[in-house]
Amino acid sequence: MWLKLADEESVYRVNWLRSKARHDRWEEEVGILRSEMNWTMRFFDGQKRAWEERAVEKGVIGHVAYAFRQAAMWEEFGNEGQRILEKYM
Repeated sequence: MWLKLADEESVYRVNWLRSKARHDRWEEEVGILRSEMNWTMRFFDGQKRAWEERAVEKGVIGHVAYAFRQAAMWEEFGNEGQRILEKYM
């Protein structure tokens, strides 16, 4: 009887440790995901600013229009990413 009780406790300990390890991995994964989303949003903002700078440089009208269109595209990527981020995080 004593041996059986010790075996049951070992099973519960092992299961608890496995569950804790799984929980810790998920916590780490959530932190990594948040960091990746932050990096992505900063990349979109950096691209938008880079294209805005290109647009204000003197150049051919068509090039300026293209640069503004690219800046708007990156801004929209950032806006959409922010909406998704707020929805799920």
